[in-house]
Amino acid sequence: MRDRKNNNIVKSVGILTVLMIASKVISLVREMAIAVFFGVTSGTDAYFVAGGFITNIFFGITAALAATFVPFYIETKVIKGEKETYRICSSLFTALSVFAVIIIIVLYIGAPFISKFIAPSYTGEALYEVVLYMRIYSLTILFSLLTSMLTSILNAESVYGYGALASLIYSITSIVCMVLLKKYIGVTALAISVPLSFFFQLTILLIKTRKFIHYRPTIHIFTPELKSLLLLMLPVLLGNATIELNQLITRTITSGTGTGAVSVLSYSNTLFNFVSTLISTTIITVYYTEFSSAAAEDEKKYNSLVSYALRIIIVVLLPISVISSIFSKDIVTIAFGRGQFDQDAIRATATCLSVYSIAFVFDSIRNLLIRAYYAKKQTKIPMINSCISLVITASTANVLSKRLGVTGVVISIVISIIIASIILLIIARKRLCVISLREMMPTFIKAVLSATIMAIGLWTMNIAMTGMLSYLRITLATIAGLAVYIILLLLMRCSEVLDILSLLKKEIKSQN
Repeated sequence: MRDRKNNNIVKSVGILTVLMIASKVISLVREMAIAVFFGVTSGTDAYFVAGGFITNIFFGITAALAATFVPFYIETKVIKGEKETYRICSSLFTALSVFAVIIIIVLYIGAPFISKFIAPSYTGEALYEVVLYMRIYSLTILFSLLTSMLTSILNAESVYGYGALASLIYSITSIVCMVLLKKYIGVTALAISVPLSFFFQLTILLIKTRKFIHYRPTIHIFTPELKSLLLLMLPVLLGNATIELNQLITRTITSGTGTGAVSVLSYSNTLFNFVSTLISTTIITVYYTEFSSAAAEDEKKYNSLVSYALRIIIVVLLPISVISSIFSKDIVTIAFGRGQFDQDAIRATATCLSVYSIAFVFDSIRNLLIRAYYAKKQTKIPMINSCISLVITASTANVLSKRLGVTGVVISIVISIIIASIILLIIARKRLCVISLREMMPTFIKAVLSATIMAIGLWTMNIAMTGMLSYLRITLATIAGLAVYIILLLLMRCSEVLDILSLLKKEIKSQN
């Protein structure tokens, strides 16, 4: 039974990984297109500031909904049945729509005042662009909230991949809008593409979720179930708002360090998300559903799942961190090094990516543990942890940015991620579940030792391959580095790698 369950998890992770790779590649192409078409200018700064505000503050609501709705939906369907679940979901759908429309109206009216607050150094045309992009971007809130709810329903039903599909639609829509409209309206084409893409996503999800939920508009939106969900969401919302406020603070501080600095921060953050979440998001998405089910059924199974998922995160992300740190300039060159993206922008972004790579494992551990808390409907501790991260970032970013510019801001972000993840892990061992250090340490030691030997080899390769094309350098480094890392783990009998290989062999045999 356990092998069958693990096999299903591996299969789900595999399918989701393929979809995520496709979405991330297209997403990276989108960022490359932005860099080529617009470069690092005051216009892109205005776009990233406006979009960052909407995303970081109000999309925290979306993240809170996604985090709490999966266990809420599973429990409701098990206890109250399908018919009652339909009614509750219809009420929530209507309530979210009404709430989003109100927020959009408030944002449209208040955009000039908000823009002056989040970009205090901007004046004239730059400030006007922030206001314009914020008003256009705000339309996304309605579609984003509803797509988050529908995607959570599919995840709860173990139908994965539609989050990755949404990202594909978003990136493709952005690229098409840039190609067709850039000549006429410039960076505004990017802003228009965002709500348009979310509208397409919502349409697809409405069709797909009809298999599980039948929506009926209703005026009875303030139901007891909705109030219960809101109470569950509140600490998550505050925690997410704190995380997003953290990013808003870093963007605001960065905007005062020079023209193009916000764009450099955004481009390096894009690569950080591409490299780290490509793997960790797929693992966390699948395991979150398993956590939610196990939390209500079997405490021992829940503990085992959390501990095992943590070990998988460490084993998988350590080599990615090493490669990204040593070959950061090659990665940035391949991603953005063309058109208006000059050598100065490449160097600045590569430096930021090298710093970011230190946090890959810690960030993924933190996100996994947060989902483990949410699965048990414990939402206060992640909120407090987010507040700690905010305090650390706010207290260090302003000081470091004055000395190191945008690199100092990234260093402050990494410091806060590392400290917050360690604190969350310590508290989790005492108050959430049994995480055996005796089981964790052998895997950790083997992974660190293998990654260290891999890093020495790659550093030597980096020097030896001076003058080669970036594409060739990164390809050879990735193949050689991962080969060394995996072989060393196999020689040391790393159980997680052996489990994955065993399950893959069984899956291949079952397909033949």
